[in-house]
Amino acid sequence: GIGDTGFADSPAQEPGLVQLADGHVLMVIRTHLGRVYTAISADEGDTWSASEPSPLVSPAAPSTVARLPTSGDLLIIWNNNPAGAGARWQDRTPLTAAISADQGLTWGHIKDLEPDPAHCYAYTSITPVGDDVCLTYYVWERTLGRRNFECTSLKFRRLPVAWFST
Repeated sequence: GIGDTGFADSPAQEPGLVQLADGHVLMVIRTHLGRVYTAISADEGDTWSASEPSPLVSPAAPSTVARLPTSGDLLIIWNNNPAGAGARWQDRTPLTAAISADQGLTWGHIKDLEPDPAHCYAYTSITPVGDDVCLTYYVWERTLGRRNFECTSLKFRRLPVAWFST
């Protein structure tokens, strides 16, 4: 149905969208179920397929996806934390990138952007600029006794598109 993503009690939060090369729209969905979930729309978002778990393990943290104009491949940034469903909000580490050459069916070239387990990373943005990708995201220390997002910084990185696929 309209707006139905397949979650009755909705552990789904903070979706990200990207238009695929064939015109469909891919939604990546934050959940507390241990994986990034996905759904597809064939009618510009009026209706959606049932959401399904992707192979990407994740704590309850949003992921971001974009189509790279130079290749048409998809780039996803997410927290590749094997704790998955058992993870806490503080487990938003590492920050990882992957490429899909088949419109989100499979993901490869998995690389950590930020591997430091002493920090958390979240709320990314992806902006392709020519042969580069500009990223912004929050960074904060995983210090006991601190509140969520206390002492958070915003980080900017500009990386060549080739970095993500090598």
